[in-house]
Amino acid sequence: MKLHMSNVPPDVARMGDINIYSDEDDEFAQQLKIVEIIRHPMHRFSSTYYDIALMKLERNVTVHDTVAPTCLWLDDEIRFPELLAAGWGRTGFGEDTTKTLLKVQLAPIDNEKCSTYYNKGGRVLRDGLMEHQLCAGDEKMDTCPVRNSFHCLPVTQ
Repeated sequence: MKLHMSNVPPDVARMGDINIYSDEDDEFAQQLKIVEIIRHPMHRFSSTYYDIALMKLERNVTVHDTVAPTCLWLDDEIRFPELLAAGWGRTGFGEDTTKTLLKVQLAPIDNEKCSTYYNKGGRVLRDGLMEHQLCAGDEKMDTCPVRNSFHCLPVTQ
């Protein structure tokens, strides 16, 4: 869960829903009450660092073709040639969010190279890129509207 999107905590989690504005694909959708939100202990709402949380749900999620678990990466080294990101974000600058869940494949980018785009004192990462973060990107696609195609993804250690 990303924390900087709103200061109002969510009360439900919805899984398995591809189009959140239509009930045509809701056959396997699951909506569960959030019992507890566990923020990263170093997260601050005034910052994008450690912008991650765990959500304890009222019961276990049923795994299905449309609902699968994800893992938090704990190793320093990223040994995968591709990373996946998914969401209902914007597909262009100033555009509305999509109605359908999108997925993009991104390549890991060396933090030294990525740091040239996230200088200290900048608006996005005022302390620059930190060791606990990784960059991923593509020449044409990313996961946020910044001036380049690289995006910092948190890695909790």
